[in-house]
Amino acid sequence: MSDVSSSIRDPAVWVNGKPIDIPRDCNPETSLNDFLRDVLNLKGTKVMCREGGCGCCVVTATYKHPATEEVVSVPVNSCLCPVYSAVGWHVTTIEGIGGSGKPYHPIQERLAEHYGTQCGFCSPGFVMSMYSQLQENPKPTMQQVEHFFDGNICRCTGYRSILDGMKSFACDSNNGDCVDIEEMNKSLCAEGIAKPPTSGVIPIARGWKGQRFYNPGSLDQLLKLLKRYKDDEYQLVCGNTSAGVFKEDVLVNCYINVRNVPELHNIRLSKSGLEIGATVTLRELIDTFKEAAEKVTGLAHLDRISDHYQQVANQAVRANASWAGNLMMKHRHQDFPSDVFITLEAAKTVIKVADEQGTQDHVLTDFLRLDMRGKVIVSAKLPAISTDQHFYRSFKITLRQLNAHAYVNGAFQLAVNKQKDYTVIERPTIVIGGISDKFNRATGTENFLLHKSLMDSEVVESALKVLESEVVPVEEATASSPEHRRQLAVNLLYKTILDIGSDAVEGAARSGGPVLTRPLQRGEQDFVEELQPAPLGQSVRKLESKAQTSGEATYVNDYPAHANELFLAYVLAPEAAIKVTGFDTEEAENVPGYQRLLSVSDLEGRYNNNISLPIFPKDS
Repeated sequence: MSDVSSSIRDPAVWVNGKPIDIPRDCNPETSLNDFLRDVLNLKGTKVMCREGGCGCCVVTATYKHPATEEVVSVPVNSCLCPVYSAVGWHVTTIEGIGGSGKPYHPIQERLAEHYGTQCGFCSPGFVMSMYSQLQENPKPTMQQVEHFFDGNICRCTGYRSILDGMKSFACDSNNGDCVDIEEMNKSLCAEGIAKPPTSGVIPIARGWKGQRFYNPGSLDQLLKLLKRYKDDEYQLVCGNTSAGVFKEDVLVNCYINVRNVPELHNIRLSKSGLEIGATVTLRELIDTFKEAAEKVTGLAHLDRISDHYQQVANQAVRANASWAGNLMMKHRHQDFPSDVFITLEAAKTVIKVADEQGTQDHVLTDFLRLDMRGKVIVSAKLPAISTDQHFYRSFKITLRQLNAHAYVNGAFQLAVNKQKDYTVIERPTIVIGGISDKFNRATGTENFLLHKSLMDSEVVESALKVLESEVVPVEEATASSPEHRRQLAVNLLYKTILDIGSDAVEGAARSGGPVLTRPLQRGEQDFVEELQPAPLGQSVRKLESKAQTSGEATYVNDYPAHANELFLAYVLAPEAAIKVTGFDTEEAENVPGYQRLLSVSDLEGRYNNNISLPIFPKDS
């Protein structure tokens, strides 16, 4: 196929200002993180979860937007991003912004000055997340700074010291020490300043042991590739963030990057509704929905969806993941509690799907049953609604507020006549996720509520019972109990009714309707600093803090593996607080590579000490 043929030269990604050719023998499944660490030996970018959840691997990507051609900078979880997806990007790593051989970046300095490191493993990720934010928004508020770290995990500090350091860059910080981004970049070495790409998309058709990676630059090229490979094991790639959710046990022969197809980035706003291209990212969608809600009266409900999407994944994921990719996860794994699916379904969204024969429109419930081989989502249309009578609410109940899948999520659209005692005048839309792979719409409850008053307590009580009867959650290992999830679903409907009828609801029940907003977090230290005799009693920055914030501190997985290197794994007892009388290693000895069992008898004295507790209890 001449229009998707391999480029003459090796595809290049710019790293810290230098063009780097990707070797021809590079596996298409190679992540940007592995390329940086193992090929370029840039160990400052750490790696741990490989799911986009911990943030230690964050780098900054700068590129031209495929549709607008504006230069954008976003945080990227390098552990999820294929290196071939980064072709044409300028990637900035922790080494590119400062270090011991050149001036430290102000972010690296501030984090160290605020005692924001302990083990330091997470520090480069925090620094690069903040760097990405300041590239996009040089004068953030403290609230924006706090929200930006929903994808960075620290298991040492408790976060207060980290947030104190990062909030010192906020324009509303009490420190009054906001640094101008241009002044900040002056402190960088020249190669560390991200530059806009100088060329357009480079088409790739790279083969490696039968695998290929394509980077089409138009919808026509994409559809031709889908026609060619529809009977093969292929995978469409945009942000590739789904790899952090589901580990597909399938050998993919062909990867097709849809991120650089301009037609899939289109956004069209009109009085009749909003049309969004399939590769519009969740982060772009949040801003687009806010803008549409302000400009078009019938799209006011998109403001609620925008707020909901800020609870999906984290900043680095939302900056790269597309809404259509999220829907495809729901399509492949129909028990997945997709926030995108429930919110778009309740908004009566219609999506456009294309193949080589043309395009077709589908509602989302029909889309779940559609054979998508050889097809691609092109766009979605969210229709405007009459906000005088239509009410839209959505909720997400999770283990924790941020960066977590829902136990149960729900989206509700009801048309009611306030003047007629809040009578439901159209069949409502009630979408609930986290129940089972078969359940999405509460059709029984929808039918029951039609033409009934939401202010009639008997109606509300009966509606909740109908919903309770049709919601039958299945047992899930990683979810809460079925009964708990059933009650959550019922409570969300009740919360929706209370919120819609807040003007008519009396007493304490009214407080059950609104969504609570978490205020800005704050923490204080209260201690007396003894100035004499110096330096005893004074706060002193630890010696290795800058090595940690610059990524120069090295850890076990930063060193190359040695020949015949051994690895250890803990073996847990079947119960706690028991006395172990012996070990049966017969089964373990039959496992290839097994060497021996280590127990308390092998670690005597100080070798069995792990700060406060022994590694192995002595009386075990």
